[in-house]
Amino acid sequence: MVNIGAVLMLEILNGKKERLKCKLLDRMDGKLFIDFPVNEETGKTTFLHNNTELLVTFVNENDQVFRFKTKVIGKFRDNIPMVILKEPKKEEFKQVQRRQFVRVETSIDVAIHPFNHEFDPFCTVTEDISGGGAAILFPEKTTLPVGMEVMAWVVLPFEDGTIEYLRLHAEVVRVSEVSNSNIQKASLKFLNVDNNSLQHIIRFCFETQLQHKKKGIVE
Repeated sequence: MVNIGAVLMLEILNGKKERLKCKLLDRMDGKLFIDFPVNEETGKTTFLHNNTELLVTFVNENDQVFRFKTKVIGKFRDNIPMVILKEPKKEEFKQVQRRQFVRVETSIDVAIHPFNHEFDPFCTVTEDISGGGAAILFPEKTTLPVGMEVMAWVVLPFEDGTIEYLRLHAEVVRVSEVSNSNIQKASLKFLNVDNNSLQHIIRFCFETQLQHKKKGIVE
């Protein structure tokens, strides 16, 4: 279900809430071997004790998102130190539907381009974003009818100072007016998101969610 080399997002259960990132290095005999995970908030390596329970999220080769629960069952040192996780049974992998992606309210830069010159390209900001789509603001003079497909260039700034620029094919699924303004809001659904871009979006959402929790913002 999960291939060697896949990026795994880990969430510690029943304890300190941390979002961790690692890579699957090997598997054998019902065991998953990962590199030591990095805390998404601090950028520091996290040591996982045996029997630590985890919720793991990953994207497969078909750009489908799956989750499973596991626990740490040991450590192993080869050329690099590794953490050993219990590999779940096939039926324990749960596919995540797009509506289940973590959605975070955040204002990030995005440029919207048409496919067939239906409107002039424009730059704006998001109102929220998730692995499944985003809500963007756009001026009243621009027409974005429901069902139109657009290209969205999204800028994702991360805690470690890196910035990812994503080119995302999207469909307008809903349009509404923002009260007391000449601004409208369009809800976009991302189409055929590649594995790498989806991992960046999920990571960004996790980081933003952690920032909101630190600031006492409840979503």
